[in-house]
Amino acid sequence: MPDINETTLQLTAPDHQLRVLAEAIPQMVWTSDACGMWQYVNNRWYEYTGLNYDQTRNLQWTMAVHADDVENTEETWQRAIETGKVYEIAHRIKRGSDGTFRWHLSRAMPLKNASGDVTNWFGTSTDIEEQRQTIDQMKLLAESIPQLVWTCNPNGECDYMNEKWTEYTGVPARKLQVIWLEQLHPDDRESTKKAWQSAVDERDVYDIDYRIRGKDSQYRWFRTRGLPIRDSEGKIIKWFGTCTDVNDQRKAAELLEQRVQERTEALEIARDEAVRASILKSQFVQNISHEIRTPMSGVLGMSELLSEMEMPDEAKEMSRHIFIAANTLMGIVNDLLDFSKLDANKVPLQMNKFSLAELLKYGSLSISSALTKKKLALVIDVEKTLPDCFFGDEKKIRQILVNLLSNAVKFTECGDIKLSISEQARSGDWLSVRFTVTDPGIGISEEILPKLFEPFVQADGTITRRFGGTGLGLSICRKLVTLMKGEIGVESKAGSGSTFWFMIPLEVSE
Repeated sequence: MPDINETTLQLTAPDHQLRVLAEAIPQMVWTSDACGMWQYVNNRWYEYTGLNYDQTRNLQWTMAVHADDVENTEETWQRAIETGKVYEIAHRIKRGSDGTFRWHLSRAMPLKNASGDVTNWFGTSTDIEEQRQTIDQMKLLAESIPQLVWTCNPNGECDYMNEKWTEYTGVPARKLQVIWLEQLHPDDRESTKKAWQSAVDERDVYDIDYRIRGKDSQYRWFRTRGLPIRDSEGKIIKWFGTCTDVNDQRKAAELLEQRVQERTEALEIARDEAVRASILKSQFVQNISHEIRTPMSGVLGMSELLSEMEMPDEAKEMSRHIFIAANTLMGIVNDLLDFSKLDANKVPLQMNKFSLAELLKYGSLSISSALTKKKLALVIDVEKTLPDCFFGDEKKIRQILVNLLSNAVKFTECGDIKLSISEQARSGDWLSVRFTVTDPGIGISEEILPKLFEPFVQADGTITRRFGGTGLGLSICRKLVTLMKGEIGVESKAGSGSTFWFMIPLEVSE
């Protein structure tokens, strides 16, 4: 190693601290003037290369660089000098003790004066032989996989592409490292450039889809993912990435999306048509119901008057049958009208103060004739702590109760029907009140229970023939309970009676 003094190092007094620092670190350290002529190297350089000062000064230091790397080293160094940008390159430097070449990462920063002009360069060369061997192994692997593989230096400049790039693009890999952005679809270049710069700046994963032009001038979609490789101190020493052809998947996804869109549009059209049909149906049912109700009211009135007149018993019996049949038909018409209104959301709530006792009184009166005829009894059980005055839609609550009680009477031949009212929950002035109707009648099979509250559903065809009805009553009940933000349900087994219940929130009234 040569004798180094202040003259040969060309260091001035203010650089003394820099020299002490340079001699203390394990890397090879060097400085140059603004033109790139080396001025100083630390002892580590001489120890490693075995060169003396005269062999190192100016650009003679490149004699330590591997012959295959000299041209690229000099071009990169010259480009940095001309642009004033950071100099960084991976190249092989000869170790003087045994003549072997080891990979080093050389990096130099420009030192600028107050005017922004470069006055000096400060650089280091770090041994990366082990990391490079790892990278070389990765490159061997890269040549064996079907993806397009690439690597970049820490600054994001591409320094390797596998042969799959050339096979796909028809462009030599070394040239492609410089012009790769030009191979992308024009619509994808700007977004790709921004995404890559963001990944480099943030030192984060690079993940993006873009189109690459093949040697047949056709573009295919590729999913590109790049990962930063770090050293033991967490510093990025390389970027490693792959481009995977996802063109077929993208086309399939686009086709599926198109079909979904077409299907969605078709469903929307069908839905709109169904809504229009439903509106027309509701309007028709309402109109026809009103048209039937008017003459039917006349039939009911006339048959009732006829039954009060003096006439033979046979004629009276016939008038009674006319009245019963007309009354049944009026009930069916009323059910259809209620259902169509509820289905069209044209039934508003009519909130009023009401008495629970009065509601139960008039509700039981509605079925008293049917109870008497079948010799049945109605047992009413009201929880003692339950208030009597509430604020709610009394008419709709009574309609639900009468429907459930009428069904209980209809399907019960003997025994008592029980109506229970109880408090389930309380929040301030609001109570959740449960109404329960229990009968010992014919019951309902388990298969029918899940769909019992759907329109036009009855236990089976024999029920309709034997007991009549449209199958709309329970559906109307459910819609009314839902309108009042409540719940309705049933527990039953065939031959073991039924328990229908509904719960609705009611406000206590003073």
